[in-house]
Amino acid sequence: MKAYILPYGKLKLPKFAMYGDGAGDEILEFPSYGVLVEHKDGLVLFDTGCSMDPSHPNIIPDMCEYTEKDTIPARLASVGYTAEDIDYVIFSHMHVDHAGDMQLFSNATFVAGKDEKIGMTTIPDDHMPDELLEIFKTPTFKWKLLELGETELLPAIKLHNFGPGHSYNMLAMELDFETPILAVGDLVYHQWAYDGKPAGFAADPEGYKSSIFFVRKLAESLGAEVWFGHDPDQFPLLRKAPEYYC
Repeated sequence: MKAYILPYGKLKLPKFAMYGDGAGDEILEFPSYGVLVEHKDGLVLFDTGCSMDPSHPNIIPDMCEYTEKDTIPARLASVGYTAEDIDYVIFSHMHVDHAGDMQLFSNATFVAGKDEKIGMTTIPDDHMPDELLEIFKTPTFKWKLLELGETELLPAIKLHNFGPGHSYNMLAMELDFETPILAVGDLVYHQWAYDGKPAGFAADPEGYKSSIFFVRKLAESLGAEVWFGHDPDQFPLLRKAPEYYC
């Protein structure tokens, strides 16, 4: 089993969006990325980043800054695959910068928290383009919706639904390597939040705090390395595709 980090460009956001009230409105850059897992039983992609498909210009978020090499087709091609090859697409959550371009994955089963899928397709959200919400609702998509707790997706790949926090349901992916890896998306934005300091937006602030506590507890019990969702200090230190973890 191998895990490739696929960079998807950068997010340009005001500082308070990631570091909490009082942090100021200076515009900063934060990494955006997904994790492709090459498993004997299938290809698994954790998060798809922002929409970048030029055939759907209305759903490309203004906050996303990327080049052609950062797009899903280009990043997958760098390790020898296409979007049609992917068997499972896991969404840590379904915000606009983590669940873009679902229409590219014609053969995949989409995996999300049950309450996340319900919330993101039924509750109005001014930050989500209508066209993107319609893509979420595509009737031919195949879904695997997770209840709270732990689910084994494939041998050595576990998913943890930590419940509400940054969004309605937040998923982490556990990879059973010699040094286990926890990819946590926006469960934990960065080391700053992991250390218990105020973080940015959360639909459920108390849920966000408790999720960080349980991520820490799980990471400590596994002896795992935690990959944060948008850490500008950690991300440059991680190996990027075509290099990999195993």
